[in-house]
Amino acid sequence: MTYIPGEFWRICDRCGKRFRQSETRKTWDGLWVCKEDFETRQPQDFVKAKADKQAVNEPRPQPTDYFLSDNEVTSSDL
Repeated sequence: MTYIPGEFWRICDRCGKRFRQSETRKTWDGLWVCKEDFETRQPQDFVKAKADKQAVNEPRPQPTDYFLSDNEVTSSDL
């Protein structure tokens, strides 16, 4: 705990311990942490999605509903 010109104390945002300014690093989300608590950003954060075509090829109009009446289908039709 001696005086070092240009150095100041900083509290780690993760563990709460006191470190010199040269012993801390800034994370991607703006936290000042010690070297033991520093983690690089997850590479999956930079993955870009590809556009997906949602349209149906050659769409057809909705057919009209056709309801069968009683005894319109016989067992021989099956």
